[in-house]
Amino acid sequence: GVNYTLPAGATALTAAGAFSITPTTQTSNGGAGTAIAYTYDPAAANLDFLRAGQSLTITYQVKVNDGTADSAVQDVTFTITGANDAPVLSDTTNPAAVVELANASTQNLAAITGSFAVSDLDIGDTLTASVVGSPVVQLNGVNYTLPA
Repeated sequence: GVNYTLPAGATALTAAGAFSITPTTQTSNGGAGTAIAYTYDPAAANLDFLRAGQSLTITYQVKVNDGTADSAVQDVTFTITGANDAPVLSDTTNPAAVVELANASTQNLAAITGSFAVSDLDIGDTLTASVVGSPVVQLNGVNYTLPA
């Protein structure tokens, strides 16, 4: 994988104390296994940067020492799988009304331009705008069909 710097709101995932081992010491009992527990409990983290299906893995390495030698290092890996955060369309401010000219039988309307804001919490998603369906025409607030 590629190294990645977590966004500011997600740093709790690796903050001090997020991963702990308890108890940190055990008495050996002649070869039979004994348990040392771990807890991964980060504070609230903003995970909205994950795209649908992306996997964020956080790996801690652990080892045991008997006072003379270290054991082999083992990985404890936590995986968080991203979900899609829907894009948001906002600021669709309508432009000012166009005034009909006195002789408007062939009035050439100047281009009317504007913009609207779009955002998506998922980092790297491609946002594609499109026109949906046909325009709705109204005359004095009532649906109207333009003559051919």
